[in-house]
Amino acid sequence: MSEPVLHPIRARRCLPILALFFITLLVLGNLPRMAADMSQAFGDKHLHFAAYGCMAALLYMSFNRHAFWAGWMGALVLGIVDETIQSFVPYRSASLLDLLADAIGAGGTVIFLHLIRTAMPQAWQRITRTLEGAAARQRPIPSTRVSRRSN
Repeated sequence: MSEPVLHPIRARRCLPILALFFITLLVLGNLPRMAADMSQAFGDKHLHFAAYGCMAALLYMSFNRHAFWAGWMGALVLGIVDETIQSFVPYRSASLLDLLADAIGAGGTVIFLHLIRTAMPQAWQRITRTLEGAAARQRPIPSTRVSRRSN
């Protein structure tokens, strides 16, 4: 039997954080002057890059299978939703450059996480064990070493 698409423990922890983060981003980003002040202080594209990188990481961590595409495309869909909402706010505007920053931030994050997951499985196990908390500490993680028995 294959593993489920969503990881049961990590998804239960990451997806509510993602929802709260996205709602907070929408509310704060559409308050009068808040978006302009934050963009001026930190740089608009930097904020997009970081925010959508974080959202992509939360999505990536929630999935067992197809994590790369779920993280990248999921964050990109959220970026499209954000830009669409901004197009209806009188003092905001939608921007393809913002969407590009979202895509680059999300893509860079999932590539980085995927490299860790595939090239450094022990580091990935430590990261996921930390995220899973006590539930992960109770079940042993199988060793990746191959033992040779001498006859």
